[in-house]
Amino acid sequence: MDRENNSRTEIVSISKSRFFNDIIKEAYLTNSVSINEISNLNSLIFTVEYFDNSGNILKQLGDSRFYINKADTSSKNFFYPKFKIIDKELIYYQFSSIYNNSEIFIVLGYLLPDNFSSNGVLLTSVKKSLEFTTPIGEDISFGIFIYYLLFSIPMVLLAILGSFIFSDEIVKPLADIEEAIKKVAHGNYSYRILSKKKNEFNSLIRAFNNMIKEIEKSRNKLKHTEQISTWQDIATRLAHEIRNPLTPIKLSAQRVLLKSDNNVITTKHMETIITEVTRMEKLLNEFRDFARFPKLNIERVSIKETIEESLAPYNTIYPNILFDTSAVEDFQVDIDKNQLIQVISNLTINGIHAMEKEGVVKYISEVVQMKSVDYCRVTIKDNGKGISSENLPNIFKPYFTTKYNGSGIGLAIVNKIILDHKGKIWIESALNVGTTFYFEFPKDAI
Repeated sequence: MDRENNSRTEIVSISKSRFFNDIIKEAYLTNSVSINEISNLNSLIFTVEYFDNSGNILKQLGDSRFYINKADTSSKNFFYPKFKIIDKELIYYQFSSIYNNSEIFIVLGYLLPDNFSSNGVLLTSVKKSLEFTTPIGEDISFGIFIYYLLFSIPMVLLAILGSFIFSDEIVKPLADIEEAIKKVAHGNYSYRILSKKKNEFNSLIRAFNNMIKEIEKSRNKLKHTEQISTWQDIATRLAHEIRNPLTPIKLSAQRVLLKSDNNVITTKHMETIITEVTRMEKLLNEFRDFARFPKLNIERVSIKETIEESLAPYNTIYPNILFDTSAVEDFQVDIDKNQLIQVISNLTINGIHAMEKEGVVKYISEVVQMKSVDYCRVTIKDNGKGISSENLPNIFKPYFTTKYNGSGIGLAIVNKIILDHKGKIWIESALNVGTTFYFEFPKDAI
C-alpha cells in the first residue's frame, strides 16, 4: 500500500508540473505530440484521455485497450479504483484544466510496475517480520538494508527522471535554435521559433526572431532596389530605341496631313497617328524620369504646407471632390520637398481616378515613435472603387497597371522616393469600399 501511495503522490506531482501541462495541452490542441513524447517525461504514463464536462470523449492517446472511455466529472481531482487489464495494473488519475475557455477533464493512465502487487505483499511481510523479530545483530541489519533498498530504488529513478526533464528544458530550446539556423541558411527567412515557456531561453529566442525579421526586411529592400535598378536600365534602353523612329513618324504624318486636301479618311488616320505618337512620347518621358531619378535635396519644411501645396492644382480642377485636410497636423520634417509633392500628387491622382466623378480624399499626418525614433506618417484615403486582392501584391512593381492608358511608373516612383527617405509605404484596399495609402519616414534627417 505504501508503494501504491508513492505512485499516487508521484502522478499528482506530475499533473501539477507546468512543463508537463504545456506538453499535454499541445497534444490536445494539435497533432504534433504523441503518447511516446509524453511517456518520455514519465515512462509509466500509459494513456492520456480528454473529456468534456459531461464525461464525453474528446481525444485519446495511447493503447486503446487501456482507455476508461467514460469519465466521472462530478469531481475534479481524484483517483479511479486500481484496474488490472490483461497482465497490466494501472491507476487512473483525473484532473481538470482550461483550454480555449472550456473546462477539459484529463485522465492519466499510470502503469504500475510488473508484479507490483506481489512485491507489495512481499514488502509488507518483510516489514511485519522485522517488527516482530527480536533485534538480533546481523539479521536486523540485513532487514533494514533490504527495507531501505526497496524504497531507495524508486527515489533514484525519480532523480534520473528529473534529470531528463531538466535536460529537456535546456536541450530542446537549443535544438529549436539550431533547426531555425539551418532553415534560415537555406533561404527560409519567414521561419520563426515558437516558445510558450517563460524561461531563460525566452529572451534569446525573442532576440533571434527579431534578428531574422530584420534580415528579412533588409533582404526585401535590397531585392526591391535591385528590381528598380534593373527596370531603370530597361527604361533607359527602351526610351532610346523607341524615341529615334517616333520623330520621323510624327513629322511624316504631319506633312501628309498638310497635303491631304481635307480628305476625310486621310485626315482621320493621320490625326490618329499623331495622337498615338504624342502619347508614346509622353510615356517615354515618364520612362526617362524613372531611369534618371534625381538625388535627394533635403530641407526643413512644414508637412502641412507641403500637403496643401501638393493639392492646390486639384481644388479648382475637381470641384466635386472634397480634399479633406482637417486631420493634418503641422510639424517640421527633413525631406526633399519636390519629391514629397510628387508622392502626394501621384497618390491623390490615383484616388481621383478611383472615384471618377465625386467623392472624398482624406489626408492625415501624425508623428509616431518606433525604437526611440520619431517618424512622420501620412495617410491618404479615398472612397473609390478599390483594388482587388490579387492586384495588391503587384501594385508597386514597375510597369504594372490596371488603367488603360497607365504606364505603371507612378507608384514605382512613389515607392522609390519613400525608400530613398529611409521610409516605407503600404496599402489597404477593398473593392467598392476604397483605398488607403500609408507612408512614413524619419521626421528628422538620419
